[in-house]
Amino acid sequence: MFKMKSKIKRILSIVAATALTVTAVPVIGGSTITAHADGTYQKTVASIGTTAIKSPKTGSLSGPWGGNYVWYGKYAEGSATPEPVKYRVLDPKTSIYGSTTMLLDCDKVLTRKVFNYHYEPFTWDDSIIKSWLNGNDFILNNSYFSELERNSIAESVIAAHPHQQLDKDGEFLTSVPLTGEKVFILDLEDVLNPNYGYVNDLGNAQNRCKENLSGENFGYDLRNSHQKEAGLEHAGHVTDEGKVGYSPFACVDGVSPALNINLSSVLFSSRVGGTVEGMIAAQYKLTLLDSGMSMKLQSGQKAVANNNTVTVPYTSAATDTTTSSFPTQISVLILDKEYTQGNTNNANIILYSKLNNTTDMREGNGTFELPGNLIKAQWGKQYHVYLVGEVVNGEFETDYASTPVELSIPESYKGTPHWINIISDGNGIANANPETAIEGDEITLTTTPKTGYRLKEWQVLSGGVTVKDNKFIMKTDNVEIKAIFELIPIKKYTLSFDANGGSGSMADVTANEGTEYTLPACTFTAPEGMEFDKWDLGAAGTKIKVDKNLLLKAIWKKKEAPKNDNSGNGSSGNGDSGNASSGNDNSGNASSGNGSSQNQDAATTQPSGSQEQNTPSENIDKNQKSTSISKAKAGKKSFTLTWKKQTAKGIKGYEIQYSTDKKFKKDVKTVTIKKAKTTSKTIKKLKSKKKYYVRIRTYKKSGKNMVYSTWSKTKSVKVK
Repeated sequence: MFKMKSKIKRILSIVAATALTVTAVPVIGGSTITAHADGTYQKTVASIGTTAIKSPKTGSLSGPWGGNYVWYGKYAEGSATPEPVKYRVLDPKTSIYGSTTMLLDCDKVLTRKVFNYHYEPFTWDDSIIKSWLNGNDFILNNSYFSELERNSIAESVIAAHPHQQLDKDGEFLTSVPLTGEKVFILDLEDVLNPNYGYVNDLGNAQNRCKENLSGENFGYDLRNSHQKEAGLEHAGHVTDEGKVGYSPFACVDGVSPALNINLSSVLFSSRVGGTVEGMIAAQYKLTLLDSGMSMKLQSGQKAVANNNTVTVPYTSAATDTTTSSFPTQISVLILDKEYTQGNTNNANIILYSKLNNTTDMREGNGTFELPGNLIKAQWGKQYHVYLVGEVVNGEFETDYASTPVELSIPESYKGTPHWINIISDGNGIANANPETAIEGDEITLTTTPKTGYRLKEWQVLSGGVTVKDNKFIMKTDNVEIKAIFELIPIKKYTLSFDANGGSGSMADVTANEGTEYTLPACTFTAPEGMEFDKWDLGAAGTKIKVDKNLLLKAIWKKKEAPKNDNSGNGSSGNGDSGNASSGNDNSGNASSGNGSSQNQDAATTQPSGSQEQNTPSENIDKNQKSTSISKAKAGKKSFTLTWKKQTAKGIKGYEIQYSTDKKFKKDVKTVTIKKAKTTSKTIKKLKSKKKYYVRIRTYKKSGKNMVYSTWSKTKSVKVK
């Protein structure tokens, strides 16, 4: 038999003494809200349902168990006075036990029992501990649990399944199922679950340690069982040092109960001690719904208001006096959302306060003050007001409450509708929804701009409202707002062209965003032996959508060889197919006896169809001394050509050709240098940033005709 140590009682007294007398204040969110109750204790509501109660911290071998606690029920050994029992919250919201519940594990070892005797079946279902927990000595004892507390404990159901980790000897291979027990003891996998604040290690762990009622560390059984051999039955066990192992059935070991609370049974969670950050974590007690207690307005009466003071004509009843009683406190509750059982919509408390002037709990006219930050006309819209009857017990004892009854808005709070007029600058249509509203209503503004326009701003002409994100909150005057539109800037993109090894240039193209552009024909000069195939985004003529700057790259393919067809070509003693000769062999070039005299020191443009090397009208002497280009130096819109001086007999000068076409088929210009001793020439008036190809040859005079050498190797130069 255990005795309660005096130090435990002293701790409880200290916690109780910390409750301060304060007035109720409106707070939204995670803060607690305090209301007065009879006597020295004050109820501090933390949340609707169990929203405020949090999951435990992940456990470690060396640290204590860290999480929230719930005080629930009572217990005493022998003839001692029953004391409130504190439970660890292993999971504030779980669905693995057949319904939505909160899993609690007793923070103490309450008693000592044998799991079973050797001659008895060695299973949890047949164990002495299960019978004791679910019988008259514990759960059915009215000194330990009220009828409402019992009814709020779920019948836990969970199927057997393989363990994630075995014990050191490979025993207890599966979890032990629950089949509807109200109270049970933990399974091996529970005390190894980090999500429950324990540690996934079989060794000593401080967070698994529990004290008995005398304040001494004491081991406790798990519901797992195993028969090693006949007469050697074992139960799962946690030692006084937190080590997980097993103990013989017949050993008298500690019992630490666990249970599940139906979340739908809980109206409030109230803070009763501890801090979330400290070693002693936040402690709560619960307010359970009592269907036998009811609150309502007196027949034919409504709540009335005078400024911020609201008078509530209430009446209460206890429909089942065997389990319920009349309230000891009548409270007003204001939520930011409608009340739902179990707080399924996560409503927050704006105000929780004891109703004033309630000397008669059965019937009367109580009052409360509506917080000044709440808009009166939004009662029932932005917030909801409820009347609750409560039985408020000791600090660590469970409370009981009626189902909240919503109060309708007092007549004096009902607002006067005002109109909303929306006008436009003519470049679109604008509307408000709704078109009339009372103070506090949220108004949504919408627009349909003309093509090419967008909304620029809302101009508030009257009403004193502020528009944000196309919404505003109605005040107490009519509202007029003007929609101002603006042209949508047209974004333009540049399409550039890449010769990809070819030569020449193609001008950039500008196109509007979202438009279609037709890929053009290619005007680049193809590389030697190649011809245009397509652009990298498609063939010429393909339409593409413009949504960014683009660089179109030319794709080349190998040029097909021409078919061998000599029809229509004559030969006159010359082996060069397709070229006529009149008695002179000039390596495939015909001569008609007269030269093309270009004896002028000026640039001339040749026909775009001129051949790559020499035209048919020129006299070419392959044996004539030519020259070579020493250097082509770029200048600003110019280049300077330097060549090797040719001093062979008869050389009169030089002929220079330059072009932007590598093959000299188009845009070819010629400059004649009349003196053989000249070795440089500057070519001017060129296009900036262009690449030019240049070549040179010598010439002689034969009578009135000019005789040329073959061309030098081509040089290229990009002018500045």
